[in-house]
Amino acid sequence: MIKEPSDWYPGSFTKNFSWGRSSGLRRLHEAINICFDGDLAPVPRALAIERLESKGFVWHIPLNFFLLNEIVEGESHLVIDELVNQSLNFTHSKSFDKIAITAFNNSFVGSWKGAQDWQSRPAPWAYDYIRQVVATDGKWVADSISADKIERHIINSGRYRAEDARKLSTNLNFLYKIADLKELEEPKIERWWVDSLFLILDRSFAEKKAKFEPTTMQQLVIQSGFLEISGARHKNKDLAVAPLSTLYWACGGPARWSQQAVRERQETLLKNIGWFANSEDPFFAIYDHDPNVIKVIPRVCAMLAKNLADFQEIDADELIDWDPIAYIRRKTKDALDSLKAKGIRPNMSADDLLKITRSK
Repeated sequence: MIKEPSDWYPGSFTKNFSWGRSSGLRRLHEAINICFDGDLAPVPRALAIERLESKGFVWHIPLNFFLLNEIVEGESHLVIDELVNQSLNFTHSKSFDKIAITAFNNSFVGSWKGAQDWQSRPAPWAYDYIRQVVATDGKWVADSISADKIERHIINSGRYRAEDARKLSTNLNFLYKIADLKELEEPKIERWWVDSLFLILDRSFAEKKAKFEPTTMQQLVIQSGFLEISGARHKNKDLAVAPLSTLYWACGGPARWSQQAVRERQETLLKNIGWFANSEDPFFAIYDHDPNVIKVIPRVCAMLAKNLADFQEIDADELIDWDPIAYIRRKTKDALDSLKAKGIRPNMSADDLLKITRSK
């Protein structure tokens, strides 16, 4: 698992931010768009603060609890990760809220000039509470979330370095309520979960600076506690970690938004493929072995996704009323039609097949 801080410190992540009770984390979505001004590129932390203050936003909540910070060439920056990508390229939705709350619960926000060591993980009490109380035996018990239970858990930990945990507990309970964590009780794979896995890889790789290969990426997902903090467990979720980690690696991980970096990666890893996707339209990558595993990636990553990660393209229009069963049937029919067109016929009868498979 991740290395948790031995001491927990209080944090203010609701005060004067005007979250609202019926709009989820829309305010955070707006703040991130203001920070990056629509540009999917790192932004100096000082400039982001200036932009937020000019719009009347409290800056320390998005910058210190949700976004990824990094010191680049001696200066503090906010860097691109999946949370920023979701904010800039998609409208606010409940899916965004789930991705954002996963970032909050994961609680790794990097470092900036002047930050204390513990600020790289500002909400370890949230990470611990979710894993120890809400996510139990692979289930997700949202009814266990309350200000009283959060307060009791924090105080009983013996790690909290403040005299009173009531305000933090009521604030955290409020944040969880507006993010509607009860919806995470759904065990099936949903697209927000897939996006959150990429987010966790962005954060884990930034923290660990691990060797960049598929098996290492898979280990980072497991070690991060992602499978515990992202809702009810399911065997299909566990199985999806490996192909999604491979897809993340294939696309270049944190470099996937750089046209130049991805092109250079393709030239190195796919020497026999000279065609490069140059459309600005996103690429909807689907894993045929589990058609619930769908990830939107930059179009430039298309060849890498297909040839290195075994992900195929699916039409965006088909996802409006997505039916994975119908997709499997269509793919099966297409495969059979292809075999027939090639003149390939079975070499045994149904009776022969039954003799082989019939239990004795």
